[in-house]
Amino acid sequence: MTRVLQAMAGAPVGGAENFFTRLVCALARRGLEQHALIRPDAAREAALAAAGVAVDAAHFGGMLDFASGRIFRRAIDAFRPAVDSRGYLTLN
Repeated sequence: MTRVLQAMAGAPVGGAENFFTRLVCALARRGLEQHALIRPDAAREAALAAAGVAVDAAHFGGMLDFASGRIFRRAIDAFRPAVDSRGYLTLN
């Protein structure tokens, strides 16, 4: 099974953010195993979790953001998305 890590550093409300949530949920319904990294947003986290998608929240930058990099590395190491050594998606 292909494993895809999705990331979206969006605003609380917006077209791209709503599309991201709908897309990830639709892909989950089709059986794609995913892990989402998003900015903290209770409604988005709940929608993704309800679709069976694991979610981690990070602040995605800023001068004093020392945690986001660790959150990303931990999620990538634990989830092990399907990418090759060049960072390209690998399909089974």
